[in-house]
Amino acid sequence: MSDRLRFVGVTVAIVAAAVALRPAPIAAQRPSAAKPASPGGGTIYLSTYKGVIQVLDEATEKITAEIPTKTGIPGDVTFSDDRSRLYIQDVSYEKVEVIDRVKGTTIDSFTLTEDKAKVRIWSLQPDPHDKYLILVIKKYTLLNDRWEIGPPTLVQFDLTTKKISRTIPWPKGEEREGVHVPGADNLEQPALPARFGVVALGRSEKVGDRREGDLGGLKQLHGVRDDAS
Repeated sequence: MSDRLRFVGVTVAIVAAAVALRPAPIAAQRPSAAKPASPGGGTIYLSTYKGVIQVLDEATEKITAEIPTKTGIPGDVTFSDDRSRLYIQDVSYEKVEVIDRVKGTTIDSFTLTEDKAKVRIWSLQPDPHDKYLILVIKKYTLLNDRWEIGPPTLVQFDLTTKKISRTIPWPKGEEREGVHVPGADNLEQPALPARFGVVALGRSEKVGDRREGDLGGLKQLHGVRDDAS
């Protein structure tokens, strides 16, 4: 009799332990309802296939204005340092349009493409006074039987003469594919950078200082965001 009682007692203990270890019902595991995200108070400039830049109020999520472009379907949008201008690259990356952000009107436009030589502008960064742009370009030349593709080139473009005023040496003489040219002072935050740099293949390096026209000084940047991480 005592053996049977011991067996029953052990069985009950095992069942009780199993019940205690059983996961709680799904309803009991659900976290408390998250608080709805509060809208920001900014303004969004959105390129569209309509051939306009839509201006959206972030808080209301409503379109407040539309800025027409003259160079076709807009692509990338880059702000001037004082946020008074928009530099719009079209979707072919061959044309750049300069727009007065407040008035919503076109100030100027340019292209580097000539005849059978297409020049695509893959990245741009204006100087603080909007006198020139730092561009990353590639040249695509149509020959009789093929397209000849040139190397990626870093150049300074004069906005007054609309000509390339100089070619900037690549850091360490190494050409970069897929380069972005941000302001090197603040790769992590939008700001009003004075210097510019190149970001590619998981590294960021300083090329020059836009305030002083120092486009040849090469120094390694430390403590900046790695876009490839």
